[in-house]
Amino acid sequence: MKRYGVALWVLLGVSLAAQGKPTTEVAMIGDAVFVRSEFGINRYLIRKVDLRSKGRGNEVVNFAGARIVSADGDVPFERGFPIAQEQDDATPLKFNGTYIGANHGAFVGIRLPCHNCSKLPGSRWKDAEGTGFEVVSADDESVTIVSDEKGKPGTWSLKLNAAGNLFQVGGVRVLRTENQQRDQVYPSVRRMSVSVGGGLIGALSEKYQPASQVEISEEYKLISPLRGRDQVATVKVRYVLHGLRTDVYTEVKALSTLHSFSMGGVQAGAINFQGGRLEQMVNSGAMLSDWTDRTDSNQSLRVNTDETVASQRTVGGVFTYGQTVGVISATINGQEAPPAHRVDVSAARKLYPIAIEGITLNPGDVVRVKAYRSYWPGEEPIARN
Repeated sequence: MKRYGVALWVLLGVSLAAQGKPTTEVAMIGDAVFVRSEFGINRYLIRKVDLRSKGRGNEVVNFAGARIVSADGDVPFERGFPIAQEQDDATPLKFNGTYIGANHGAFVGIRLPCHNCSKLPGSRWKDAEGTGFEVVSADDESVTIVSDEKGKPGTWSLKLNAAGNLFQVGGVRVLRTENQQRDQVYPSVRRMSVSVGGGLIGALSEKYQPASQVEISEEYKLISPLRGRDQVATVKVRYVLHGLRTDVYTEVKALSTLHSFSMGGVQAGAINFQGGRLEQMVNSGAMLSDWTDRTDSNQSLRVNTDETVASQRTVGGVFTYGQTVGVISATINGQEAPPAHRVDVSAARKLYPIAIEGITLNPGDVVRVKAYRSYWPGEEPIARN
C-alpha cells in the first residue's frame, strides 16, 4: 500500500523570512521534492529527493542530486551545476552476510541466461549435486535463482554457484549454468507508506515556498530472498531537511533473528570534483585525519576513529564546496549501542560512517540511529545548521 500525506505547519516559514534569516524553501513536482537553500553569495543549493524510485529494484525514497543555481530568478534544478549525483546515497542494512534494503537486494541470487522463461518464477530445479533451487524472477534474457538453505535455517547460508546444469523438478527443461553470475534478489522491500510534511504556508506546489524544515518519511518491510518471501524486519526512515543539512532518523524492528547485524544510517558517494581535486577527511581517524588528496586513489579503507564523522571537499574546481556525513547516536532497545568507531571509504571514494557493527537482533528488538549529511560552501565545514 502506498500512502502520500502533506502536513501543514502554518506561518512558521513566514516568521523566518520576516527576520531576514536564511530559509528553507520547498517545491514538489510530480513525485519529486525540491529543497532550496542559500549557498554562498547570490547562489542557492537545490536538492532533489525522489519519493518513488525509477528503474531500480526497490521502491524507496532516494536522494536524487544536489545542484548550485543562481539566486537571480527561479533557475530550475536541471540547469544547475551538479555538485553531487547522489545515485545511491540511501543507506541499506547488513545482516545474514548481505546488504539489503534501500537500493539493495540480498546478494544471494544466481543469474542465468534464459530465453522464453517468463513463466518460470516459482519453479523448482536441482543441480548436479542435488541441491534445490527456485527461480525467483525472470525477464526476456535471464532468470535469477536462489538455492535452498545449506546451513542453519534463517542464516541465509546458501549455495552461490550451481554445480553443473539445472534440471527442472517435475518437468523436462534444462538450464545451462556455464555463464552464471551472482545477482541481487529484488524486490527486497515491501513499501507500506511515504509522507511529506514541513513548516509550510500552504499546500505543496511547483512554486517554492518558505518552510522551517521539510520532513520526508517512509516505512517498508524487508523481505527474505528465500521461498515464501517472509517479512524479516520493519524499517522506518525519516529525513528532515533544513538549511543545508539533512538529519536522518532510522528505526529497525526485527521480525526474525538477524545475524551479524550492521548499519550506518548515512552514506555519501564522492562529490563532483570535475576540473579540480577531491580531498577527504575522517575526524580523529587513524588515517585521513587531515585533508587528504583522494582524486586518483582507488584504495578502499577501514578507518578506526573516535568520531564517526567524515568530510569531503573540492579544491581548484569551478566552485568550492564540501559535504560532511556522520553518526550522532545509536540505541538498541532504548540503550546506547556499543560504538563502532569506524568509517569505511570504498575504492570509489564513497564514505560510510558505521553506527552499529556485528550484533545479533532477536525478534522484537528495535534499533534507532540518528545521522546527518550536510553540504557547505567554501573550504571548511560550517557550524551545524
